[in-house]
Amino acid sequence: MFGTREAFSVATCSDCGSRLLLDPPADPAAAYPPGYYSLGPIGHFEAPDNAKRRALRALSSALLRLPVPVADRVLERAPLAWMPFRWFAGRRVRTTSRILDVGSGTGFLVRRLALAGFRRLLGVDPHLEVEFSAESVTLRRAELGEVGGEFDVVMFHHVLEHLDDPPASLREARERLATAGTIVVRVPLADSLAARRYGADWCQLDVPRHLSVPTEAGVRRAAERAGLRVERAYRDSDPMQFWGSEQYRLGIPLTDPRSLANGGEGGPFSRAQLRAWGARTRALNRAGDGDSGCFALAVAD
Repeated sequence: MFGTREAFSVATCSDCGSRLLLDPPADPAAAYPPGYYSLGPIGHFEAPDNAKRRALRALSSALLRLPVPVADRVLERAPLAWMPFRWFAGRRVRTTSRILDVGSGTGFLVRRLALAGFRRLLGVDPHLEVEFSAESVTLRRAELGEVGGEFDVVMFHHVLEHLDDPPASLREARERLATAGTIVVRVPLADSLAARRYGADWCQLDVPRHLSVPTEAGVRRAAERAGLRVERAYRDSDPMQFWGSEQYRLGIPLTDPRSLANGGEGGPFSRAQLRAWGARTRALNRAGDGDSGCFALAVAD
């Protein structure tokens, strides 16, 4: 990501294929320098209860009622701000649901949920520099274990791979779930074409921030160890699995000015190539071979 080219050792589980970083940094915070994408300035934020927000709330309520097959079809190519309606499909989530986002950074996701009409949102992140509170959104500098109360939804949006003990974090989340609540987990997945093709240049490997990268089987085992069951799972990778990894092969970090992640104009990639990677990504997701997945977890009986 930052172009240091520092070497690390990663082991592969001979049973389920998940990856584990063997030599994590002594100071984990050093892996998140200024400029890390989720920790930028919060900036001005308002979600006033006006006509526009009421209209968005009505749209959100309609999207939350979509049957799972319809949500999958309609929202397959949605931008991140609208992805939660696919995550929540079939889970009895409402705009009044109590939602906790673990590892929220400066609140990109919860603030957009607030703009879409959700009213009870809390984000926590131990790396947050400045806390924040508005009518519908609170952001706290905290670990999950420091959070009290109960929630209808607990989200780990590409967070579990950063944690020392994912099953323990899932158990903490389970303890905070309301009756019939849902845990939404999104993680990179090592059982994917991109992981096989790019090896150490696979951008989702992301050492030393990703302490582990599971396979789908690994996620299911972690859920079982936490007293949870997987009720819904699908792949949701994006074309960065290709262009990000190809950039690494060319020695272009994600933070490089030439990088697509940093506003570059495609670097060495043509528009035709980028379109082809987009089509390939959608096909891989449908085939269960994309490099990122979404899992809806519930308390096991």
